[in-house]
Amino acid sequence: MANLRSALGLAMALAMAGPAVGGELRAWVPGERVELVYDVFAGGRIAEMTLEFGVAGDRYRISTRQASAGVLRWFWPWQSISDVRGRFVGPATRPEVFRVNGQSRGKTRSVEMDYRDGELVRVDAVPPNHADDRDEVPEELRRGAIDPASAIMSVIRQINEGKGCDARTPVFDGRQRYDIVFADKGLGTVDSNASSIFEGAARICEFHWVPIAGRLRRPGMPVRADSDRRGGRAFMAEFGAGSAQAPVRIEFEAWFGTVVGHLREVRKLEQAASVD
Repeated sequence: MANLRSALGLAMALAMAGPAVGGELRAWVPGERVELVYDVFAGGRIAEMTLEFGVAGDRYRISTRQASAGVLRWFWPWQSISDVRGRFVGPATRPEVFRVNGQSRGKTRSVEMDYRDGELVRVDAVPPNHADDRDEVPEELRRGAIDPASAIMSVIRQINEGKGCDARTPVFDGRQRYDIVFADKGLGTVDSNASSIFEGAARICEFHWVPIAGRLRRPGMPVRADSDRRGGRAFMAEFGAGSAQAPVRIEFEAWFGTVVGHLREVRKLEQAASVD
């Protein structure tokens, strides 16, 4: 289920940015708060995701909720809430606060990370890696890495500047150090679907994770070649005239098969002048 939660988190992060105007990122309207709702299927409905985001000036904030649904909720109940805040400094996306709190089968899992000038200064993971059957991530491998949401924000800015989504970004999520690799596959089509509010042309961005450190200790497990790692693809599009870009569909491979997420609903919330 770790791959499932990671991919859902990626979908949430992908959905947090709007189109570029004059090379600058914005939300639908500066200061506006928007909520996106997704349903996730693998045969039947297995999870639901909700994202609330805002961009005001050079600052961004993303809040997400994820939870198992349908039959999966009965034998693998889990939920996760996250809050991410940061700032744009020139071409760089610099995180300031990263918080994730989750429950999986009655056990609490959380990560808190604080940054100064874009560099990690505090990390608190519960349970810690040594108690979670994971290798520790050396401090030197954490340097220069950013949180998953901020990493995807940097790719979204690149897309909105007309540069496509080819990128490889170093990430540390408080437990694992990995790279997220994106490859731009051009335009494709999202067909009509009863679970989605969107159909039409969309940009296809393939992605996969490359583990670096912090892996679970599983003796004898082979390390896959970079090209063989599981990943997926996100279909990015405007879902209304003048609307922001967001993933209208996301597909990825889990250990039990193909998982598909559909954008079900868009809610405009009351406006807020600040995202602090």
